[in-house]
Parts: sequence; C-alpha cells; structure tokens
Amino acid sequence: KTRAASLPELKRVIVALGNRLNMEENLDNALRGVLGGQMLPEEPAVVSKEIPKTMKSPELSATALEHYLKAKELLRQGNWAAFGKELDLLEQTLKQMSQQTEK
Repeated sequence: KTRAASLPELKRVIVALGNRLNMEENLDNALRGVLGGQMLPEEPAVVSKEIPKTMKSPELSATALEHYLKAKELLRQGNWAAFGKELDLLEQTLKQMSQQTEK
C-alpha cells in the first residue's frame, strides 16, 4: 500500500518580545497579545520629502543623520512601510554625498 504524505498544519503561533511571550491560533492575535493590543502606532509617521539636488556636503550630512534617526524610531515603532521610505531617502542622501566627494 502507498500512503500519501500529508502537509503539517499550523495549530498555534508563538511570539516572543523581550520577556513577553504569547501563543495564539494566528499571528495577528499573538502579536496583539505581546504588544498589548496595539498593532499600529497611534500617530501616522511623517516621512520627509525628496532631497534637493543642490544641497552641499554639510547639509547632506545633517539630512543623512536626520533620516537615520527617523528610520531608527520607525523601526522601534514597527512601522515598516515608513521605515523603508526613510531608508530609501537615507540611501539617496548618501549617494549624493558620494557623488560630491568624487568630484
């Protein structure tokens, strides 16, 4: 006789954050339990606009640091979309700085 292999079925999800641990039937509920019910930041993140092409090196350095600090805060909040946008803006700033140093 041949037996068909069955796929494993997910019964519970375990989420750990620091010293908090929660086990639920799905990821959303497990995250809510660990995060105290709050899945999104209370206030939407404000993401900076595009970087002007005419900035000088000291301005670019300050802008890069600003994007880095915002990205760290958004990461801490778990706001992945805004974090990614800030990371993209940081990359643009660093590329501009690199181009200025090549000249």
